[in-house]
Amino acid sequence: MSNLFEIQNFCVKDQGTELLKNFSLEVHKGEVITIVGQEGSGKNAIINGLIGKLPAEGNLFHMGQLIPFNLYDLKKNKIEIINQKPKLLENLSVSENLFLDTSYKKKTSIFYFKRKTQKMVEEILKKYSLNLSPYVKVGDLTLEEKKNLAFVRAFSVNPDVVILYEPAENISLSSLMNLHNMIRIHKKEGKSVIYITKQWEDALRIADKIAILNEGEITEILDSQEVKNNPKKLINKIMGFDSDGNNVNPEESQLIESVFEAAEYLTSEYELDDLMNLLAKNAAKAMKAEACGISLMDEDTNAIIDKAFYKRNKNVEVEPNESEILNLIGDEKVYYFSKRDKGFEKFFKINKDICSFICVPLYIRSRLSGIIHIYYKEVYIYSEEEIKYLETIAHQAALAIHDTRLVGSSVLLQESHHRIKNNLQSIISLMSLYKMSNKKDSRKDVIEMLDDLMSKIKSIAAVHDLLSKDKLGRSIINLKEMIIKIVKFMSSTREEIRFNFELDDIFVSYSKASAIALVVNELITNSLKYAFVGKENGEITIVSKFENETIKLEISDNGVGFPQNFDIQNTQGLGLSIVYSIITKQLNGEIYVESANGAKVRIEIPVKQIGTNSSVEEIEKI
Repeated sequence: MSNLFEIQNFCVKDQGTELLKNFSLEVHKGEVITIVGQEGSGKNAIINGLIGKLPAEGNLFHMGQLIPFNLYDLKKNKIEIINQKPKLLENLSVSENLFLDTSYKKKTSIFYFKRKTQKMVEEILKKYSLNLSPYVKVGDLTLEEKKNLAFVRAFSVNPDVVILYEPAENISLSSLMNLHNMIRIHKKEGKSVIYITKQWEDALRIADKIAILNEGEITEILDSQEVKNNPKKLINKIMGFDSDGNNVNPEESQLIESVFEAAEYLTSEYELDDLMNLLAKNAAKAMKAEACGISLMDEDTNAIIDKAFYKRNKNVEVEPNESEILNLIGDEKVYYFSKRDKGFEKFFKINKDICSFICVPLYIRSRLSGIIHIYYKEVYIYSEEEIKYLETIAHQAALAIHDTRLVGSSVLLQESHHRIKNNLQSIISLMSLYKMSNKKDSRKDVIEMLDDLMSKIKSIAAVHDLLSKDKLGRSIINLKEMIIKIVKFMSSTREEIRFNFELDDIFVSYSKASAIALVVNELITNSLKYAFVGKENGEITIVSKFENETIKLEISDNGVGFPQNFDIQNTQGLGLSIVYSIITKQLNGEIYVESANGAKVRIEIPVKQIGTNSSVEEIEKI
């Protein structure tokens, strides 16, 4: 098999520091080679040396012909490089950016033969499954769309070799799978790809050979089939361990075993909550820690939306304050704190046993999306191998969470059918209640009853609308957004009433949100109807807080207040009877009413009921 592309004795320096040394690589026709290395191993120096950005020595051959180290000569010799940040012309359209590279061989103006180029571009976009309008300006695209366009542009010029540097950064799993498909098409056409990454999972999916890069040198080139049969060998090499395991001590061996145990979880069909629990348990045991937590946050509001916590001993008294931990997360990979550090206790809501903890940020598509935190009773000094392990787990967790969200989006339509059915059943039940109420008292205004019913239906619709607009396909609702949306349509006919808000970002399940929506709707309706009789204006205040694993909701007005001796448990009003039933029976909460300077309703809803028969090894879901 002849060499299509070859690098010999490649050395790259930056201000006297040697970044690559004696780097040699052969690439054959129709071959995909993945270069895998951790941060600081020299991956970036490969690209900067090849394009002439950094001084480089050595020889570069394309089909036996020596070519210089610069971007122009690489493109001239049908070698395309795609960096982390795509090089596109922001003020030109998708079509014009693509045609820049499809027309240069013909020395044709990119604005010439517009009808012909349009057809060519449409064929290219279809071939590579890129769903973009040819006419949209590149400057209006997202970073992910720009990277996808850069991939298509590079492959569409039919180069002999495509060199990709960290292509998985800033793209979704679906885009990554599409890129892998482009690579397979390119390989079938007898072309080659060099895929440079720190993500060893990608190497297993697409590579024919895997080159291990450590401290600027290729230490070994492995056959992909060999690695698939024994992936531990790849991890050993990446971490710098002896491939036969002769130099791996029991602690290091346990860490490697834990990496692959976690990988098995992540490739299974577990639900996200189960995955988080399993990962927390796995990490605590591998790190010999007292406890481990995994917390996910909403990327827009930075509020904690889901979390799992595992304790090896249930008697350990600790409850982390994730909000304080998240405030410190920046660009660093690892955070370590001990009781010797000033302000250590602010990282805990409860702490009687913990003296130190390690925290690793969890990034999804380059955005901070959560944290993994490990806790110790003593002032623990971690090893380099343990940090490598935690970073690997964080990376795997990010992939799994992103994958779960994509799957959630794909099945959202099926879930919607189920939810719509439930909503219709709720609406039918409400109509039945109103019908029975009307039979008992035929004097009631039918139009008013229908207005009430329509208002409640709109509240349910508001929840469903928020769910359908969630970009990540999650089955959770932000109560803050839901309450504001409900108030918006309810206040449109009463402009003289002012609404005040004090709302936290609180995320709850879809079913719980639907129930709370009906409660909020009824309490606001009650205030609008009865609180301001004889008044020209008024105020309604809505407060929602999350404290001690409890949602605290308060709706008050400055109106006439409740009637004397009012008892919500024995009220004759249909609306407040529904409220009491939802809070106490459906949500297992408590409701209190007050009548001082107006009416006030206080509601407390527990987020989770914890069983009393928990075992020592049980994972505690917070």
